[in-house]
Amino acid sequence: MIEKSTYPNPPVLRRSRRPDVQSATQKYQPDAHEAQTASLPRQKRHSWSVPLGMGMLLMILLYLVGITLVLPWTTSQLDHWQSGEGRLTQCDLNVGHHGTSHFLAEYWHQQAIVIEIPQGNPSGAKTYALPILVAGDTLQRTVTLKPLYLSRQPRPGNPDLVVQVEGFAVSPVLYNTGDGFTTEAG
Repeated sequence: MIEKSTYPNPPVLRRSRRPDVQSATQKYQPDAHEAQTASLPRQKRHSWSVPLGMGMLLMILLYLVGITLVLPWTTSQLDHWQSGEGRLTQCDLNVGHHGTSHFLAEYWHQQAIVIEIPQGNPSGAKTYALPILVAGDTLQRTVTLKPLYLSRQPRPGNPDLVVQVEGFAVSPVLYNTGDGFTTEAG
């Protein structure tokens, strides 16, 4: 089996070439404990798809929570920081009423209230109330004003005002008459 070496320090034999120390009489014999556990049903091993599926369900749940809770709360906070508690919007627009006018807009008791304060003449302020017919609406909404030319016969330098109320698809229009606004197209 093992050859004798003539070298003073023989090379170390690797594990795969070492002789078998177990004799034929010392063969493996199963324990009584192993015989008892062999009769028990084997546990099923889960594959890699179970943790992957659980992770996907968790991501879908996080996405839905983000869309239904976090995003509306964030939008509400940003609106609160931008417009305040009363959701009052103010802007300066040149709508052809003797210079730039200062506008205030608010959603109050199911109406969009627009106040125009002409430049240099605060006593000449005009108020326009546009009813938004929604039963039982108690939400605070932001109103924005956009100057556009929508009249059938637009006057250069006199844009109309589109009053956009947050959450409503249809926006009322204030048509420019040259010295004020009206809700009727002309």
